[in-house]
Amino acid sequence: MAVAAAITTALATCERQPDEGEGVDQNGNKTFTYVLKGPYGDLETCLNALKAGDVVVLGVAASGGSAAKPGWVMSSASLARRPGNLGVLTITCAEDDEESEGGETVQKSLSELWTLRSVRNDMSILSYCGPSDGANASREDIEAWMKEPDGELAKENSYKRPDGTVREIVTDETLAVIGKIRKGVESVMRFYPMLTKTSTYSRPPKKVYEHLAEIDTPQAGTEGVHTRKLVVPGNLAEVIASCEWLKCQDDYVQTGDGKHQRVESWMGLPKAGENDHPWDQNLYGTGNVRWPMPLELN
Repeated sequence: MAVAAAITTALATCERQPDEGEGVDQNGNKTFTYVLKGPYGDLETCLNALKAGDVVVLGVAASGGSAAKPGWVMSSASLARRPGNLGVLTITCAEDDEESEGGETVQKSLSELWTLRSVRNDMSILSYCGPSDGANASREDIEAWMKEPDGELAKENSYKRPDGTVREIVTDETLAVIGKIRKGVESVMRFYPMLTKTSTYSRPPKKVYEHLAEIDTPQAGTEGVHTRKLVVPGNLAEVIASCEWLKCQDDYVQTGDGKHQRVESWMGLPKAGENDHPWDQNLYGTGNVRWPMPLELN
């Protein structure tokens, strides 16, 4: 984004004032306020040429004022009249979110805020069924029992096969689930962690809308010392390590104060062990593991 030439032009007839200086906004981000005094018409022309996101480069301090950093990004500006056809232009700026690293320009967030909330998921009572015959509750037996039209047979935990023979259900696990269904239980509540990362920038983020509906491990503070402000729950590392994560949000919004935010969210499922994958790799994985639509397995 280009440097705001309007300010440089205004300096030909206007003077920076000693009451300019640094501050902190309501979100804890650093700001710098430039104050210019001069002919009202010149300042009005400067104001009309400015827009949010313009880079302000005025590294030399005004007489008696604070030395500004060489790069700030305009958030807002206001112009007030003074006697003698003069005016005072106040320009409030946020820190520049772009830095030079190894000859390349890299964008780094001004702040990174993490929030953790619980998400309710109602799971079918049949989720207690498993694949091992005789060791887990059998979904096939339960569904056949539920469809049995003969109430007397069903009362005896039995159902009639297509060939006319009667099968009696005797597995403890299957009978235990049937007992819950008899009481009217159809689902069971579970709660899972939802992590949301809000990154704030002075310009629109260069990346957005990535890895949605994919297994993706969130990384807190990946920008290290370059992140000006990092806010995380105290046990965030433990929560991340305990789950496998599916990315479910990656949005861009512009805030009322002219900054830009990227909002990313992940839903976690608890892992039974280091190599456990509770999210289905064929449905939510990446690369060749993820099934194509339509499905072709050759």
